[in-house]
Formats: sequence, C-alpha cells, structure tokens
Amino acid sequence: MAKEKKKMTKKTDARVQFTKAMFHKALLELMATKPVAKISVRELCDGAGLNRGTFYLHYETVEDVLHEVEQEFIEKNFPTLLNYLKSISNRPGMESKLSMSSLFQGILSDLDTFRLLCSHGVGDGFTETLKRAVKPNVIAEWKREFPDYSDRDLALVFDFVFAGSTRILLSWADQPEQISAAELARDLDRLGHYALLAAKEFPE
Repeated sequence: MAKEKKKMTKKTDARVQFTKAMFHKALLELMATKPVAKISVRELCDGAGLNRGTFYLHYETVEDVLHEVEQEFIEKNFPTLLNYLKSISNRPGMESKLSMSSLFQGILSDLDTFRLLCSHGVGDGFTETLKRAVKPNVIAEWKREFPDYSDRDLALVFDFVFAGSTRILLSWADQPEQISAAELARDLDRLGHYALLAAKEFPE
C-alpha cells in the first residue's frame, strides 16, 4: 500500500510539473508579443492548451506564473555559482576566485528569457529579484577576499557593477555579433575588479 501511494505521489508530482511547464512556456511566448499586464488568463490557458480550472488549481493571477518563471530561471541558470559559494563556505581560507562574470554565465546561457523577464518584470522587477538572490553571497565572498573593505563599500560596489553589467548585457543582446560571449564575460570580470580597486579610494 505504501509503495502504491508513493508511486501515485510521483505521478501526481510529474503531472503538476508538466502542467506548470506548459503555463511557463505559454507565458514566455505571449510575453514576446505583449506586456504581462495585458495577458489574460484565457490567453494563457489557450497558449498552454489547458483549461481555466487547471490554471486556478495552481495560480491566482498571471503574475503568479511570472514570479514562478523568474524563480525557475534563477535556480536553473545559477547552480554553478551557488555550488561554488557553498564549497567556499565549507573550506574557509581557500583562495577566492569568484568573478563578476560568474554571475552572468547563467544569463548568457538563456539570454532570450532574461531579456523577456527584464522587460516584463512586475513589482521590483526581475533584475532586483536576481540581485537580492545573489548579493549576500557575493558580498560575503568579497569580504573574505578583501577583509579591510567595509560592508557598505562592498555593497556600493556590487550595486554599481550589477546595474552597469546588466545594462551592458542587454545592450549586447541587441547586437551579439559585436563581441563573443566569452569576451563579454571577460569585460564584466574586469569591471568588477576595477570597481573593487576603486573602493580603496573611498574617503573614510
């Protein structure tokens, strides 16, 4: 009986994941043609090939789907960074090799989705959601590498570099033939390095 119940639970979970994936896919396709605020539940259901009852079984609004897509993007595209940070915390004193470009490798791997999320974010916006997700870990790692820097200075550097790098990424996305993704990552890495060095000049 227990095995049968567990098997049914797995089937249910798989069905839920499939259903949500269909709504996610439909939302991204619609976001390519119109603002999220103008996407109706009916349109989303038609795009997913599912009925309204199924939608309301999992969500209340279209924005709920958007927030889920945002979170999924972060979890999917940043495992390397998160695993790196976890390994560093487990091995204190290890030489730091975290670069700002590490933050954007995930973005570069799924740039189309990133552009859609940035242009259609609600509330604080997707870039702010992303920044909140990675900022504490990055600041903590920088603190280990630059122990003489104040938390305030490191936070200012992060906000400055993150905002500038995000804008550069979006500009590059419009003309990706100008430089390669690897060159862009290198340039973003330099930006972070130069900004950290500049923080040394902050007046006390």
